[in-house]
Amino acid sequence: MKHKILEVCVCCLAFVLAANAQTPVITSQPQSITINNASTANFSVTATNAAGYQWQFDGTSIAGATNSALLLDDVNSNQAGSYTVVVTSSGGVSVTNGTPAVLALVPGTIVQLTISRYANGNSSNIVVQLFDHDKPATVANFIHYITSGAYSNMFF
Repeated sequence: MKHKILEVCVCCLAFVLAANAQTPVITSQPQSITINNASTANFSVTATNAAGYQWQFDGTSIAGATNSALLLDDVNSNQAGSYTVVVTSSGGVSVTNGTPAVLALVPGTIVQLTISRYANGNSSNIVVQLFDHDKPATVANFIHYITSGAYSNMFF
């Protein structure tokens, strides 16, 4: 009879612990981001009753991405897609953000500059990607200088 009482008490204790396990609540969802290729993306989530985080890319866990913020440096087209985060409480209860945050990449303006007039008559090309989405005024100003001829016959 003692074993039956002990079994019932253990079951009751497990039930009480599960009932007391607080469910995490996501109070600030990660937001979708549109950036230029090779820029930095920063996703974040705010949650109450959170003991752990696991970020996922297109449904697959990202190794080491276990903080409330996810920072992606020098992003490329392989990283464009949907990002979600699983938030877990200390009691092991998990929730996932409702709508995935989407990372969209836009290509920058590609400018090719030709450096010529080497002593041997050869020339070289420099290809530059301008980050229109990140710095539109700076890019517009630079393109204005190029098209107006401001850099023609200039020494670097």
